[in-house]
Amino acid sequence: MLIYRHMENLVEKFSLRSKNTPLGIDPHWDYCCSNRVPYIRISQSGTKYWKVNYDILPLTMFERFVVIHYPDYTIPFYDQYCKDFDFPLNKQAYSGSGGCLTFTVNKKDAPAFAEKLYDLLVVLSIKDKELFDKNPVYISKDGFNPEGFHIAGFIEDLQEMSDSQLIRQHEQMKNEKPLWKQTIQLIKNEMDKRKINPNKFPKEK
Repeated sequence: MLIYRHMENLVEKFSLRSKNTPLGIDPHWDYCCSNRVPYIRISQSGTKYWKVNYDILPLTMFERFVVIHYPDYTIPFYDQYCKDFDFPLNKQAYSGSGGCLTFTVNKKDAPAFAEKLYDLLVVLSIKDKELFDKNPVYISKDGFNPEGFHIAGFIEDLQEMSDSQLIRQHEQMKNEKPLWKQTIQLIKNEMDKRKINPNKFPKEK
């Protein structure tokens, strides 16, 4: 695998992967997660057409809800590329959903396309963070909190837990997902309602 490094600011904007690269080896993914930047991979899938894939998971790492629907912007970006470069209609294709999509582009255009896609994703991620910060207690129309939990369903699950299970859930969440503060608070609310001491495990009945 080769990493393309943008020399102006030393940002690794995308990686190049050949057909023979083992799927489990991808240091660029680790780089993106560590630096909270968009993940973009070019797959050298053919002699004329290559695939460009992006994933926005490294931007949030499940720590908050994503407000912007990225395909609303990335699909028109791809459509415009196809128009500007007279890309063959029978080869135009994208697949995936949500924050992870793959586009088919000309081999020769792949690096430039990936770099511009990266820049777009960075702009969108900044806007997304601004929107989230305006309303961090955001609940989606489907009832999910910023951390991806369905509020009503999660509260019902907590109510069905024993006191010991509730304490374990609270400790596990605090240790593994300390930034999921809204979800942790839901657990704390149920514990307070039962007057449970989080530092003392009750005996199971």
